[in-house]
Amino acid sequence: MGFLHPLYFLFTIFLLFVIMMYFFRKQYETKTIPSVLLWKEWMYEYEAQAWWKKLQHHLLMYLQLFILLLLIFALMKPFYETKGLEGEHIVFIFDTSASMGTLEVEGKTRLELSKEQAILLISQVDNQNITVLEAKSTPTLFNEAGNTRRDWLNTVESLQLSYAQSNITDSIVLAQGLIGESTGQIYVFTDQYDKRDELPTINEGISLHVQNVGSAKENVAVHTFGVAKRHDEIIGITTIYNESLKAKEVELIIYGDGEKINEQTIDVDAQSTVTVSLQDLTPAFYYEAVITGDEAYKLDNNQFTFLIEEQPSDVYLHSGIHPFVTKAVEIGGANTIHVSGSSNGENAGVHFVKGLDQEEWPVGPKVVFGHKGAKNPIEGEYRLDAQHRLLHLVDMQNVYIENAYDKKMEGLETIVDAEGVPLIQAGTYEGYPIVVLGFDIEDSDWPLHPSFPLFFYNTLQFLLEKSSLIGYFIPGEIMNYDVSPLVENLELVNGDHIIKIEGLDEPIELPVEPGLYTIRETYEDKVEEKYLYILLEDSEKTITPATSFSIGADNVEREEGLIVKDVSFIFLLLALFVLLIEWEVYRRAISS
Repeated sequence: MGFLHPLYFLFTIFLLFVIMMYFFRKQYETKTIPSVLLWKEWMYEYEAQAWWKKLQHHLLMYLQLFILLLLIFALMKPFYETKGLEGEHIVFIFDTSASMGTLEVEGKTRLELSKEQAILLISQVDNQNITVLEAKSTPTLFNEAGNTRRDWLNTVESLQLSYAQSNITDSIVLAQGLIGESTGQIYVFTDQYDKRDELPTINEGISLHVQNVGSAKENVAVHTFGVAKRHDEIIGITTIYNESLKAKEVELIIYGDGEKINEQTIDVDAQSTVTVSLQDLTPAFYYEAVITGDEAYKLDNNQFTFLIEEQPSDVYLHSGIHPFVTKAVEIGGANTIHVSGSSNGENAGVHFVKGLDQEEWPVGPKVVFGHKGAKNPIEGEYRLDAQHRLLHLVDMQNVYIENAYDKKMEGLETIVDAEGVPLIQAGTYEGYPIVVLGFDIEDSDWPLHPSFPLFFYNTLQFLLEKSSLIGYFIPGEIMNYDVSPLVENLELVNGDHIIKIEGLDEPIELPVEPGLYTIRETYEDKVEEKYLYILLEDSEKTITPATSFSIGADNVEREEGLIVKDVSFIFLLLALFVLLIEWEVYRRAISS
């Protein structure tokens, strides 16, 4: 044990002051009396007084000295050292991605083991601030520093899998910002983070501990799966990856619209990928590939895909369409028909129009170029929704656009914009899919880029595909979904789990668990169903954990240190207790 303020020991001089008070108290005059009378009086007094009363004068002095001594010790701040966490601010970062659901010892997931480690660390906290972060693509701050230990434990215990890809690096940057100029420690609970080269510079006074939880497990994953119609035959292809250190034999089962249509045994070498071709599949709208062979991590054991049949349709190119657009549409395999003037529905197909008022737009799927009105110069970088199907394999960052129409069409999703100016929008207009380009092709160099024909190929697929497929999404994504005013009830269905959607005019926050979901629209006289697939991201199809490491500001590993436990409150409580005893002794003395 030690003392934080030993200088206060000088106050022991006041102990002499108390003793002096007893030395110089009032003295009584001594008189000679007969010895028999003295003996008799002394016996009366001895028999009448309790044992504590005989010592009351000395006892009071001892108690007062003891109280003063205890107070002096309390001022000196006595302490003892114990094992604990160093630093003023502790930040816990949790990876809640899908791979953290891998089963480990005793059937616990990696996330559950991480929470147990954090709870153990919280028990060692002493007058320190704690913050909990969830390492999603955008780090989520659960509670700022300054709450109680119970709050921290509740926060940690409430964490659940988000299944989304983690963003550890940005979470560490945020954690350092929260600690600021003070000292602290950052604990990262993950399973596969080993990107030391991508780590930000660790500030002085801060240490980083990356705890990669888990052990190597056998794992076989469906990496890719797709089907297509070739001539009159439906074919498919799937790739299976064996992450294990030994060869595996797996059963591959193919389902079409929920019915088993193909089954075969596949041998996959250790840490290798095998490609399986599927021939003459039974026609279906959606297909599922399922493999068996591992128990620790089953999320990557299946994958869905959809058969998108090309619907034969003509593409009507209205007057004013740029020749490069015509060529790109023809490369995509469409049958192009040039139309002069407006066409108000007599031509069924996809329409490419330019310069027409909204009232003159033809009925059906359409691509609209530009608007009427003034153009504004385009400056700055483009903001793109890279997940949108229109931009699949399309890179527009290097495309130069000189001018664009500063007009946004309400009700459509903006796919590309430049400082608030919408360049490409997509969605549904009067029940039909629509794509709006807010600039003229002649005002850009886009036709000179390889992405130009790819974009219009994606556009034709978007306009012509079956309406039963909504699309592919990542866990927890916000989906903009256009609901008809005639819809009375909207539900999101996954097996027996039904989620009622409230607020039909608001974006829908999708579930986090991967799988095939059905949007069920209930009308007055009918029910329609559409499909969407929440997919498991490729980064979550491997589960081999990385090695844990710790880094400080001086780039050396750090361990848990000794922390100071202040015990001055014990001396204060003892002083209060002795003061109560002294008061009781004094009370009995004056009442007798």
